[in-house]
Amino acid sequence: MVLQEGMPGRVAGDLQIDEVWYNGRDVFRTLVISHSPLDIIIISLGTNDFQIRYGRTAEQIAQDIMWYRDEVRNLIDGATMPKIMIIAPIRFHSTPDYFEANDNLYETVTSNLKQQPEVVLIDDVELTDDGVHFTYAGHEKVAHDIAHLLRRE
Repeated sequence: MVLQEGMPGRVAGDLQIDEVWYNGRDVFRTLVISHSPLDIIIISLGTNDFQIRYGRTAEQIAQDIMWYRDEVRNLIDGATMPKIMIIAPIRFHSTPDYFEANDNLYETVTSNLKQQPEVVLIDDVELTDDGVHFTYAGHEKVAHDIAHLLRRE
């Protein structure tokens, strides 16, 4: 069984003050505990954290993403520890008045993340004109790449 808990606009860090339901951390704890035991947890967060309005550094974004791995280790007994796969943020392109983000941080964040064995980088994903959402072909590529990685396990 696959449980999908994605939500547009969610942030890896607890950055939202007015709309706290977009913060990923609190809901993540609940999901991990309520759905355990789990075989694998695939985490794909962080792109929204690049938005200029949050003022995050590359190190802060990478730490916020890796918090999820560490929190799984805190929440679950080693005997029932699921495999953890973290999908690094896909290369986006900032667009005025829609997704105003700090493109310059991307290389530093992914450089920090790819040093972690749980992190997967997926390149060359086709995006819509807004610079952040996947086209149909982009979704297919991401799904294909993740399925390929899971089959290798």
